[in-house]
Amino acid sequence: MTKLSDRIAAYEDQYLDCRTRRHIYEDIDDDGRLLKKWQNSNTVARLVQRCDRCTTVHYEAWNRVTGDLLASGYKHPQDYSIEEGGQSGFKKKLRREYLLR
Repeated sequence: MTKLSDRIAAYEDQYLDCRTRRHIYEDIDDDGRLLKKWQNSNTVARLVQRCDRCTTVHYEAWNRVTGDLLASGYKHPQDYSIEEGGQSGFKKKLRREYLLR
């Protein structure tokens, strides 16, 4: 496996932007792929958003009565994940790479 610094240097710009500056989400229709336990009902609201930049999809289920977050999950693009290898300072390394670019 390549070194973490090499993997970060080769990381796609839009993924680095989202990891360091946050996602830019837009509401989309629910495709039903995640959180199947939680279906829309009188007490449950399912919300789904996709990032305009990296295409990550974020799923949430909320309790319509109490407002509680019942569940949350993500579907990331195939190359989005970086194996950290247990190294500390991962987020700092991403931010440094962002500034170098």
